[in-house]
Amino acid sequence: MERMAEGFIGRAGMRCEILGLMAATGFSGLGMLALGAARLGAPWSEVAALHLVVMGGLGLGVLAVLAIAGRFHTGQGLGFSRRTRAAFALIALATCLRVLPEMGLIPWPPGPLHAASALAWAAAFLLWVWDYWPAIRDGNTLEQLH
Repeated sequence: MERMAEGFIGRAGMRCEILGLMAATGFSGLGMLALGAARLGAPWSEVAALHLVVMGGLGLGVLAVLAIAGRFHTGQGLGFSRRTRAAFALIALATCLRVLPEMGLIPWPPGPLHAASALAWAAAFLLWVWDYWPAIRDGNTLEQLH
């Protein structure tokens, strides 16, 4: 949570690259707080808290690193496409669909909740692959561009 407090402020902090990293930190921190609360008797399971850490925190963190490093290693500057931005939103949505009903913070939606969450999470990484595959396939690396 301290990393979020030390993050960028103002317009620089509103870039998707920064928001993705901050959201990863936020999900991890909230998950650890929720884990501690569950062990102290909160009305949700430790599993819900661990999903905040792993699905939200680690999932967004991995996507952020793949997206940022992927752009740099293919000779591109920062600035995510709509697909990559949607991928970040899908991971956050998937995490919320998996965790919030179990924690009693939103009502249980109809249908197979875990399936919708898993599909949204997988779709996020498929969107990233779809977006970055042409540069990866063509072998455009920073070393080749120089």
